[in-house]
Amino acid sequence: MVSKMESNEAESDVAVNVNGLNTEDISKSYPDLTEAEKRVLITIRRRKVQLMREISALKEELSDVNAEIDASDSEEGAKARNLQMGKKKFNMDPKKGVEFLVGHDLVRKTPKDVAQFLYKVI
Repeated sequence: MVSKMESNEAESDVAVNVNGLNTEDISKSYPDLTEAEKRVLITIRRRKVQLMREISALKEELSDVNAEIDASDSEEGAKARNLQMGKKKFNMDPKKGVEFLVGHDLVRKTPKDVAQFLYKVI
């Protein structure tokens, strides 16, 4: 049975570029390494490139998710602020308060929905 490391070593026998570095460049930069160590180094550098790509993709995905969370938080915050403002307006002038709540889609403009809202919230 051939291990993954041996398989990768066989692939790297050919001078393969890894970030512009091939076996000849490694030989010049690291003359003390054996051929097996050079192949391992190339394998490690290949894996590093793969991992860096995966990290970049995950960072983009996290950025998108954070943007969605921020948008959601701001929508919920705006709804809560509008609800508080509607309560204040209702306490000062019930007609204007209900109009404000209906205008901001916090309650539908039906007597039943307004009554339910007032019973539960105010």
